[in-house]
Amino acid sequence: MKFRNTAILLVILAILAGVAVWETRRGPAGESPQEKAKWVFTLGRDDVSDIEIKDGDQSVYLARSGMSDWFIGAVGGPPADTARVNSLLDSVVNLKSTRVITDTSAGLAAFGLDNPPMQVRLGLAEGKKEVLLIGNKNPQGNSCYAQRQGGPNVYLISTWLVDDLKKLVSEPPYRPTPTPPPGPGGTEVPALKPVVTPTP
Repeated sequence: MKFRNTAILLVILAILAGVAVWETRRGPAGESPQEKAKWVFTLGRDDVSDIEIKDGDQSVYLARSGMSDWFIGAVGGPPADTARVNSLLDSVVNLKSTRVITDTSAGLAAFGLDNPPMQVRLGLAEGKKEVLLIGNKNPQGNSCYAQRQGGPNVYLISTWLVDDLKKLVSEPPYRPTPTPPPGPGGTEVPALKPVVTPTP
């Protein structure tokens, strides 16, 4: 009986080990060529030192101090909401398209990529960069055409990511201001306002 139970446990452990290996290999290295081709970038968050997003005539520039905090405009500028920036950055560096279009003989204008209204530039080490060009929506309206600058293929990417990128431009990710603690009587202590001293 003990031998049987031991054998069952060994089988279960073998199955779990197999599942763990399969999960590990689900990324680009373990995918079919067709699935691998859907990945727009194969970067990590820590590879990126700065981000610039342009949406029409508006833009936002974010720079990172080392591997920690993000700032708006430049390192030392207004602190950014690092959690929000990192969350969106993860979506960009791990961007996998829903479809790859290899036949672009109709021209990039058919996808809105001849003069893309939106660009996402990722600053990398040693002055290198990766640029994501974003064009028109597809006829169904649930995806946008995109292209890695310098690459031959056109990708279909989710509109939710594009909407989040647009929001980062229209509503820059300033770090939230902490709410002052309540006073002794339960009333909120008003935040101190800076006093402007007149110049003599």
